[in-house]
Amino acid sequence: MFNIHPMLMDAIGAKFQQFLSVDRFMTPGNDNPAPDLAFLLLFAPIKNDPLKFDAVAPYIRITNVGATDIHRNVELPSMCPGGVDSTDTCKKLAAKYPNLAQNLVTGGAAILSDGDRFDSYARGFRWMANRTLVKQDATSEPEEIRQAIGHGRSYLAFDLLGAPEGFDFFALADGQVVEQGQEVTGALDVTLYVHAPTLVAPPWGLPHVTDFSNAQVETRLIRATADGSTQVVAVTSQGASLEWKADQAAAWRVEVWVTPRHLAPALNGFEDLAEQAYPYVYSNAVFVR
Repeated sequence: MFNIHPMLMDAIGAKFQQFLSVDRFMTPGNDNPAPDLAFLLLFAPIKNDPLKFDAVAPYIRITNVGATDIHRNVELPSMCPGGVDSTDTCKKLAAKYPNLAQNLVTGGAAILSDGDRFDSYARGFRWMANRTLVKQDATSEPEEIRQAIGHGRSYLAFDLLGAPEGFDFFALADGQVVEQGQEVTGALDVTLYVHAPTLVAPPWGLPHVTDFSNAQVETRLIRATADGSTQVVAVTSQGASLEWKADQAAAWRVEVWVTPRHLAPALNGFEDLAEQAYPYVYSNAVFVR
């Protein structure tokens, strides 16, 4: 449903000037923006991936996942090997982006202010996670987790924005619970239930962010049929509940979008990034046949 690699490739082309602002995220010190939030410089939805899922889901049961596609191998070339004063281009770059310019003297990984690479495995896992729904006593069982993903009992969340506490999506079909990833055929009465997430601090915390209440959340119910996909209803507050009668056979899924105003204290100099809406949660589908 989402792959960070093509997002980065698209963004580096379309937002290259904005990408250069990663320089500020490389400057050591607590007064600079939180390094993990450098992701927001390039964060954008991948339009075609949800559409591909929606084109297939009306016909077959399919699981979606998110992928970081991080290989910890992004290296900047040595474009200023003679030093930052060696060419006019290097001088101009150093005047505006001193950390990047120095990086281009030696080449190699872009090291952010916490001393870790921009594309480290740890950072990738903090950016995004596939959250699986397993039995309470089996949260560390690999086979249980594998089965949950295979059956679509999972959803994608960008923990970078905060952990999605309380998110839930399921259906009641003639009184029987139908979880994400499951199919129901021929039911007379199907009602979909959504509980919008409340944003809370992830286990590793977010520097300078203590109040998550001003994050603006929109939770959307999407219906996918052979004729295409449509947003049918939305709620616009954290922790809100939504109930909707499934009026036709379709693959039903949920998207949650967030305008992360709560992150402004951690974006010193880049507060405008907290005023944009970003995808936050992509659920798996409930398949009504």
